[in-house]
Amino acid sequence: MSKVWRRLQRVGKTAYKFEFTIKVHTVTLECGSGWTPNQVSVLWVRRGRKVRTKATSWSTLPGKDTQGVVHWQALEATLTLYMDTNSNKKKFDDKYWTLIVENVGVNGRHKALATKRINMAQFADARLSTMETPQKYRMKPAARKVHLTELQVTFISKFEKQGPAIDDDMRSVTSEMSEMTFSGFEDGYMSENEMDNYNEVGNEENEEIMREIAAIGADFRQLSNYEDGNNKGSGPDSQEQILINWARQETKEFDHISIHDMTNSWSDGVAFCSIINNHCPNFVKISHDPYSNVKQASKAAVELGLIATLDPFDFYKGKIDKLSILTFVDQLYNLLKSDTGQVYEKLLKKQPQQNSARVLGPRKVD
Repeated sequence: MSKVWRRLQRVGKTAYKFEFTIKVHTVTLECGSGWTPNQVSVLWVRRGRKVRTKATSWSTLPGKDTQGVVHWQALEATLTLYMDTNSNKKKFDDKYWTLIVENVGVNGRHKALATKRINMAQFADARLSTMETPQKYRMKPAARKVHLTELQVTFISKFEKQGPAIDDDMRSVTSEMSEMTFSGFEDGYMSENEMDNYNEVGNEENEEIMREIAAIGADFRQLSNYEDGNNKGSGPDSQEQILINWARQETKEFDHISIHDMTNSWSDGVAFCSIINNHCPNFVKISHDPYSNVKQASKAAVELGLIATLDPFDFYKGKIDKLSILTFVDQLYNLLKSDTGQVYEKLLKKQPQQNSARVLGPRKVD
């Protein structure tokens, strides 16, 4: 549900892609008597996506058995920030990541020692090619054995490009890949065991998302019930079955399309494209690639004035999100269920103004 909500939030906004570098200068630890960390690493994480330094030995400060310091080079990742360019504020939406100082035990297990939640939007400016911001943080303790943790870092952001928020080319590459390795550190997604260690960090973000979803209104909450199984099955009068029956009718001339549910029937993206082409001939180019089909259908939907709730990468990875499909098909249904050519005519008038790469074919008239 949260993924659909995040995509809805980006409608009408501009995306700005930045390459971020965090230079971790020093981490100073003050530990309890009789305990010192084995090795120390720094983790930079958001919703399971992670960038981690290699584990480094901890050096005790001269004459201070319970205090020590660790030195590193840098963490790097590409982030996409979003802005409502129609707003008078002209500032990026908040995007929180969390820095976590960890102890790496002799068994290789990572344990959080201290955390600091950071809004990355404050360290970026699209008007500057490069922006550097030094910071010093006193971090929140996450282990009883650690009394004090101080972190000295410099945030460096390099502006790369901007574009529509719904354009998948503007999304961070590492947000779409299950694992990626860079020189000097690890990057990818957190394992289930790692996520268990940092439930508190994840819960803070999940609570924020759920508070936002609660304010969106009855229509979206009704759709969200599908995902939670509260739609009382798929009876003839359920909204889900209404959408399935309508989609079958829209695709009845295509022998290779069989609509029987709101998940697997849409996995190759062909049904989305076919429904749109049924009202706007040749508007969407259909291929054998699910990613391409869903991406083309999403872009076409935006030109039709709809919201692109589908994530092409989900279909590429075979992870079908039922709520995303329901939300998207429900929009198509409301737009096209009573259409007798108005959508086609309206699009035909808009195309020369939009310089669309799509060329409409002649509409079939019954």
